Amino acid sequence: MTVDAKGTSNLSTGAGSYHADLIVDFSPGGTCNIVTEDAVFGFDSGTISVHSHHEDCATHGLRIDTTFQVTGGTGAFQDASGGGREFASAAAPAPVIYHGTISF
Repeated sequence: MTVDAKGTSNLSTGAGSYHADLIVDFSPGGTCNIVTEDAVFGFDSGTISVHSHHEDCATHGLRIDTTFQVTGGTGAFQDASGGGREFASAAAPAPVIYHGTISF
């Protein structure tokens, strides 16, 4: 599955883009699935790549509540590293929020 959306960040003054390639495994059943996610945030000054692997269940108001790792970057974000937490509400449509630290 592919997801394309707008991206915003405190690292860029303008809006950017978000592109994610997801592999979704529905085998847990019920309201749960397992997701492997590779995403790229694109801004005028460069890109930031992130990765996460998580089991998502519609519980406690959140659909996604997991860790992510910064796996690289280009331009101003060359050799980026870091990580943090990724969140999204169980209500649709819900933005995915990444909160963490980055070094480049």
